[in-house]
This record gives sequence, C-alpha cells and structure tokens, in this order.
Amino acid sequence: MNKIFLILLSSFLSFSLSAQFSIYNEVKKLIQEKHPEIDLNQKLIGFVIWSNKDAKSIETIKAFNQTVLVYNQARLKGGLKGIEILAVNLENLSPESMILLEKEEITKLIPVQKAEVEGLDFKQLQSLVFDSAGNEVYRDLKPSLVYSSINKLITR
Repeated sequence: MNKIFLILLSSFLSFSLSAQFSIYNEVKKLIQEKHPEIDLNQKLIGFVIWSNKDAKSIETIKAFNQTVLVYNQARLKGGLKGIEILAVNLENLSPESMILLEKEEITKLIPVQKAEVEGLDFKQLQSLVFDSAGNEVYRDLKPSLVYSSINKLITR
C-alpha cells in the first residue's frame, strides 16, 4: 500500500514540476521574443493575468507594475538582476485594454495577448513568479501583497 502511494505521489510531483517548468519556459520565451534586448539571466520572471473588466486584476497589474518599476534591477533572492513580468490580457489587448494600460500608466509590464500564451490555465491561475532556475516563488499574489512579497526577496 505504501509503495503504491509513493509511486502515485512521485508521479504527481513529477507531472506538476514538469508543467511548472513548461510554463516558466513559455514565459521566458515570450519575454525574449517581445524584448530580445532584455537579459533574463539571473532575473525573476513571471506573469499576471488580467482583464479590463475585472477590477481586482487591474489592481494586481498596477501592483506588479509598481514592483517592477522599483525592483527591475534589484538584487533579489533567486534573481540577482531584478524582475520582469508579462501582463497577459484576456481581451487579447483590445483597444480598450491598451487605453486602460496607458491611463493607469502601466509601463513596466510586458503586455501580451491571451492567444500568445500556451499552457496557462486561465481559470486557475492569476499570477506566477519564478526564480531564475524556474522554481515557483509566488503564486496568485493579492494586489496588496505583491510589493511586500518581492521586497522580502531583497539580498544585501
């Protein structure tokens, strides 16, 4: 019985880690395609999913934007050269979405369309942040916790 449990547990963990690393690679690839000038070595990377029809997600992108503005080049645990974040828009960067980004002064996130991202579960995830090795650091941060959570990663 214990052997079966261990086999199932290890299979689940293996699948989970594989899926997580796949998402990390997809996010990293998209950032490199959109901004080849950005060196992603030793950077935290991540994404936030947002909709111009959802106030909470708009607050979340505002919080991530402020965080990237401050910590873009900071020495962070797991990302000694700062942080980069994709902003995945569920309306595929409609004109309304682009106006909202401009109005809210969201300038530090990298906007992408939902259609450009493969492998994300848009019903289950709101945000993910990975360290430079592809390990999950934070998942689904509330807007009020984004800045303080990244702040905790400062190294001296």
